[in-house]
Amino acid sequence: MFGKSIRFQFSSIGILYLMFALLVIVEMFYVYRREQTDIMELRRTHDTISEYLRLEDDEIQLIHRIRTFIANGVNRTNASKLDVLDEDIGKWFAKIEFWKQKMASWKISEDAGSLENSVFSKNFMYNKRRQANAYKRAIQCCRENKTLEAQHVLNIEARFSHSVHDTIELINAKTELRLESSLKTLRTFFMIMTIGCLFALALLVIVGTGVYRSIIGSINKIDLATKRISSGNFSGGVKISSPKELAFLASSFNTMQNTIKLRDAKIHEDAEDIKKINEFLEQKVISCNRSIDQQDEALSRKNDEIDQTLHMMSDELDSRIKEVNTASKTLFELEDNPLTDDARIVEQLQKLIRGMKRLHSMSEQLTTLAGVGTEIMHVQHLPMGAVLKNITEHLKFHLGMAGAELIIGDNIIDCQGDGSMLEQAFIKIVENSIRFRSPDRPCHIEISSEMDILFVRYKITDNGIGIPKESRGKVFQAFYQLDPEKSEGEGLGLAIVHRTVDLHNGRIWVEDGPDKVGTTIIIELPKQQQKH
Repeated sequence: MFGKSIRFQFSSIGILYLMFALLVIVEMFYVYRREQTDIMELRRTHDTISEYLRLEDDEIQLIHRIRTFIANGVNRTNASKLDVLDEDIGKWFAKIEFWKQKMASWKISEDAGSLENSVFSKNFMYNKRRQANAYKRAIQCCRENKTLEAQHVLNIEARFSHSVHDTIELINAKTELRLESSLKTLRTFFMIMTIGCLFALALLVIVGTGVYRSIIGSINKIDLATKRISSGNFSGGVKISSPKELAFLASSFNTMQNTIKLRDAKIHEDAEDIKKINEFLEQKVISCNRSIDQQDEALSRKNDEIDQTLHMMSDELDSRIKEVNTASKTLFELEDNPLTDDARIVEQLQKLIRGMKRLHSMSEQLTTLAGVGTEIMHVQHLPMGAVLKNITEHLKFHLGMAGAELIIGDNIIDCQGDGSMLEQAFIKIVENSIRFRSPDRPCHIEISSEMDILFVRYKITDNGIGIPKESRGKVFQAFYQLDPEKSEGEGLGLAIVHRTVDLHNGRIWVEDGPDKVGTTIIIELPKQQQKH
């Protein structure tokens, strides 16, 4: 058996368990049915005897009452009681008849058959009828004051009752013997079951031990071979003949060992080439890292130079604009200036002044754009509901002048960021919505928020003139304007907003407004800001 497969071995053990269980179940069912039948017969015998004993007690009471009349005599006072006693004797005999009929229909135990064949034979009812008649005759003798004759009749019937009582005691003794026999049978049965269980347990332990030793022995061989291979020793193999599953595993293990041996040899052959390639790559990485560091330093220097140049240009441009603007105003405001008499010269001077104002505003915006991100950001938790309420208060005058309505949605979601920077970004977007409102309808602006797993999105929706799809990717570029001739701005507001959102590791883009009317600008910020 131990040379077979593991499945066969465990199937055999399972079949042994099943056979033993079936044997125990069949035996227990047989004993149960047999003992149940015996107990039912014994119970009926007991019930039969008990009922008769109650009738016998009634008979003893009747005899005692007759003896009382014999001892005390009959007078006018107790004569009526004697009639009642006569009726009770009739009722008692009727109960005897009913009991005998019921007993005939019962199936009582074999030991109780002696009751029916002896005391409760065919003459039983004849004797009981004779007894009932004798008791009535004794009562009649009492009425006639023949006490000696009545006493003689009762003594004869008492001897018959004693004989019946002895027979019943004999049947009770046999019933007890039968119960003792049943108990003995049960003890024998449980002893046999115990021995059988111990035998089956011993057999299963022997079989299980054999299977366990066979499997563990094979597994130990594979374990030793695994440790041998781990140490780099590929000599020898694993030899297992049973069980079949482990024998197949050993064959696969030997195949794996040969494959590893071949691959190990190939790895050793390629080790030197790999080592040389690694050394070459390490030199290349070191050289590239050095070059990247140099380029980073150069790029950092260039960025610093660009920032410095941008600030210098902005300052210089602002200074020159102020000088030209001041000179133009002075020239335009001089009295007795012959130039002011020429309307064309006055118009050109006015255009020059307006251009200077626009250049001055552009210079300020350039300074703002250059300054975004140069200062340390104060990233903190922002209650955006309160921030947007401040924006509403800040733009209250502009909203009133434009007849615009700004609605802040319910339950605005909080975020993390620099409060001052984000507040300025939202202000510029709302100002753009006011500036590019539609002349055909009242300006309506709404700010709402939503959240997913990673981001918080703020939507600024208006019903203005909208932004064409081909221009939506360009509006965040510096100096880009949809209509330069009609625009009053410098094209730097959304560029500053884009730069602010980038510094917060977010995104900003443009979509159509509801029902393709107006514009929706979406600012997406991460839930947890990354450190700069």
